[in-house]
Amino acid sequence: QNQARALFNGEPMPATPGVHERFEIALGHARMVQTYETDPIGAAIEFRKHLGWYVKGLPNSADLRAKLHQVRDFAEVEAIFTNYLAFYDEYVDRGAKADDPDVSDLSCEAA
Repeated sequence: QNQARALFNGEPMPATPGVHERFEIALGHARMVQTYETDPIGAAIEFRKHLGWYVKGLPNSADLRAKLHQVRDFAEVEAIFTNYLAFYDEYVDRGAKADDPDVSDLSCEAA
C-alpha cells in the first residue's frame, strides 16, 4: 500500500518490507478479516489464497505456501510464521543472505 501510494503521489518508492514486517502485515490483514467474518474456519480457509502473496519470493516459499494453504484457523498461520521466522533468523545469522536461493534446510516445521 505504501509503495502504491508513493507511486501515485510521484514520491520515491519505499523499501520492500522485510520478512518480519511482511508477516506482521499478513497477520494484521488476517485480524481484519476475522472482525468481518462470522465463521472463523471459513475466514481462514478463504484467506489462504492471500497468504501466498505475503510469502512470494521468500526462501523455501513453496514449502511455506503449501503449509499455509492447509490452515484451518489463524492461530495455525501465526504458528507457521513463528516457526519459519525462527529458522529464517538462524539461517541469516549463519551468514547466508536473506535472498540466497539455496535454502533447502530452511523449514517452517515446528521445532
